[in-house]
Amino acid sequence: MGLFARRKENRDNLNRVLSLHGLVIRYVTEMREGQEYVLGRGGNTAIHHDELIVLSSQKTIFRGKVEQTQVSHLMSGDGVVISGPNIENGGVSQTITAHFVDYNR
Repeated sequence: MGLFARRKENRDNLNRVLSLHGLVIRYVTEMREGQEYVLGRGGNTAIHHDELIVLSSQKTIFRGKVEQTQVSHLMSGDGVVISGPNIENGGVSQTITAHFVDYNR
């Protein structure tokens, strides 16, 4: 993979992260040991300064630096998979799935 391909990939990911600002969450899940756990219901996402923040069930589920966070769309089109160091958990890498209300890629 060439340098320009990596830059485009990084730019595309940055655009995906920034596009999450202000979306309303239906629920947030996490896979652990082959089980899917619901971390929260309701809430929203926000970009504040240089951080992506996922709020659900009146608590911060995920808070990570925009440039260190990876976002992938679900095939169903109703949410995203968010991966990266979670500042709320001491910087431990975490992968969560956020399902949105009325979300279209």
